Amino acid sequence: MQHHIWRVTAVLAAAFGVAVLSSAAPASADTLINQPPARVCHHHTFTVGVWAQPGTPWANRRYVVNVYNPSRVRVQHHTGHAPTSAWRYWHPKAWKLGYYHTIYTTWKNGVRYRYRVATHSVRC
Repeated sequence: MQHHIWRVTAVLAAAFGVAVLSSAAPASADTLINQPPARVCHHHTFTVGVWAQPGTPWANRRYVVNVYNPSRVRVQHHTGHAPTSAWRYWHPKAWKLGYYHTIYTTWKNGVRYRYRVATHSVRC
């Protein structure tokens, strides 16, 4: 149950920004993720990122972000502890047509959570 709450909170937080963040239960998600778009124009960038709610313990702010291109080659890899002062963003470029997969991994109280999202690179 906890796993599904984290996913819903993370997706809603990314979609609705601060309004959802302020109403999210502290126990549901300490480290939040930025939901990349479902579609992006070929040769354009899309945004991935992380942020931790203020007061989140250091161990619960740990993250790994991997972005894979349509050939399943990892094109970006980021790891660290999510900041509480502002979002940390990266902007991978969609060089190839097809699906880019972003995989976020976070930890809360020693339990690992993964969230995978696909971004379709299309001709515009």
